[in-house]
Amino acid sequence: MAALFDLHVATDAGGDSTQLRSELASLGFHDDKLIERGLTFPKGAAALYSACPLIDVHMSMKLGRQSRRLEEQVVGLMRDSGCSGYWHSEKTMWDAVITPAIPFTLLPPPFKPLSLERREQNKRWDLHVSFLNEEMTSELRACLIEAGLYYLLRQKPCGVAAVLTVQGVNLVSEGFEFSRRLLWWLVQMGAPRFDFKFEVTVGMGKVNEPQLVPPTIAEVVWR
Repeated sequence: MAALFDLHVATDAGGDSTQLRSELASLGFHDDKLIERGLTFPKGAAALYSACPLIDVHMSMKLGRQSRRLEEQVVGLMRDSGCSGYWHSEKTMWDAVITPAIPFTLLPPPFKPLSLERREQNKRWDLHVSFLNEEMTSELRACLIEAGLYYLLRQKPCGVAAVLTVQGVNLVSEGFEFSRRLLWWLVQMGAPRFDFKFEVTVGMGKVNEPQLVPPTIAEVVWR
């Protein structure tokens, strides 16, 4: 059965993370191999969100279908470990590798800088744009971060990946439209080869009262 779903666990420092990491691994979770335990945000938001719970355990599992039973197991393990963070299940709606065939020329984004805010409601959708770090230009990275996507580095089998993400609490249809336009903008610019992944949140919860979770957007304002 194809892996259409992902179950993720992310925690802040504190608690028995060694125990949690070991127990998640025994269930089949893999370490996401974050190179920098933290996120890079636009200048105006960096002070508020740099301590998001991504600095300790960050593990995932791919599944053929959503498993409520496994989600409940994860919540129990997180509670018992004392680690503070969140879990979320996502269904992959679109995952493709894009290779524009024109020279790179930076163009202004088709949307105004996204307003990142800390919200109580769970995200509805998730977008990841992943480049090989060695192929990504510094000007493109800076442009995407200042546009409101946040940035991290991951070790993947193909090399170090520069991953830029935006998550929304607005309608999935609005998130999909944002993704479609962002993709077209990247192709028009001749951006380096990238993986483009759009996911819908099908389950999410916070455990042991985390102070910060990655911020979300509620709307997109087009230029």
